[in-house]
Amino acid sequence: MTAQIYWLVDKRILLLKPMGEITEAAIQDNFARVQSMLEGIESSVYLIVDSTEQHTVLSPSVAKKLAGVLRENMRAGIGDNVAWTILITNNVLMRFVTSLLVQWLGSKMRAFDSIQEALQFLMERDITLPSDIKTHININP
Repeated sequence: MTAQIYWLVDKRILLLKPMGEITEAAIQDNFARVQSMLEGIESSVYLIVDSTEQHTVLSPSVAKKLAGVLRENMRAGIGDNVAWTILITNNVLMRFVTSLLVQWLGSKMRAFDSIQEALQFLMERDITLPSDIKTHININP
């Protein structure tokens, strides 16, 4: 599973767009990349996971290992500044599983069908985000 990971809004909104088959090694690699991008940032950050091109679901064994890695990092304070995790998908099962995992970890999560809906949600909750966020972000609808 490869992933595009980049800032939609510098040091405020991070986009993770996984593609391909989900493997434990790829998850760990992507998680390490996200961690390195979050290092040194003290303000609240929003993580958008755009799974619209993800066509496989985590196996139970990989999901269990991922939960363990996330739990360890949360205990160490890594990612404490992620205010919301936003999932973009129309897959009901993926929404359910992700919601359970994120709630179990004690984080905030919402799921939407499109990135535009996610950005609207964030703009309604954080007035410090650019008001023209949708016009200067290069995303594919």
